[in-house]
Amino acid sequence: MRDGENGKGAATRPRIWAGSAALSVGCFLLGDAFHRIRAALHVVGEWWPWALLVLAAFNLLRSAISISSLIGPAVLAAAALCGLALSRNLDVRSVVALGTPLLLAGLGLALLLSASRGDRRNRWSRVFSTGRVRVPLNSDELLVFRAVCGELRADLTAADTSTVPSAVHITAVAGHVHLLVPRFWRVRLHTSGKLLTRVTEGRGQDRTPESAIHQGDVDIHLLAVCSAVSIAYG
Repeated sequence: MRDGENGKGAATRPRIWAGSAALSVGCFLLGDAFHRIRAALHVVGEWWPWALLVLAAFNLLRSAISISSLIGPAVLAAAALCGLALSRNLDVRSVVALGTPLLLAGLGLALLLSASRGDRRNRWSRVFSTGRVRVPLNSDELLVFRAVCGELRADLTAADTSTVPSAVHITAVAGHVHLLVPRFWRVRLHTSGKLLTRVTEGRGQDRTPESAIHQGDVDIHLLAVCSAVSIAYG
């Protein structure tokens, strides 16, 4: 699959996000738009540092723990917060006013993420987030990985000896892209597009000897600024 020939899932994912964002903003502004815009700007001005700290903590957890492992602790934390609210005789109206939007936002985010996981794609991006992907490969396709202020870990070891992509493009801006590639690949790194970026590649002994299995030549092109790119063989 060549660049520009993405599957239906790759084209649907941006429309899902853009449509959901437009719908949410439209519903929020319905009524007194000017007052709501002022209120939103006030909230953003007061809480944006805390939001960035929460996002950073969440990304650290995702890098160390699978996201599915956080479901149980999240349920327990929600139950504990409800118990604290009831035990301290907090105003029910205030609890509902705060809890309902958070619940709806979390549910919407979960639905968006689950709707896009089954899509067939050859491009993966992480922006202000951390994530792992297992890449299903078809022969002679272009793979694109991007990380902007985030981390992307991609496992490409599902490929068999006859499956080799046409090329791999990595874009990283203040991010980290980590690729786990099959041992029979012979990687050729093109690093002319890197600036203040650390590139590490697995040791030669980690690779299968050329005499044992046919090697596939794979070109990896880097465009990276203030980032890290790691390539390991598995």
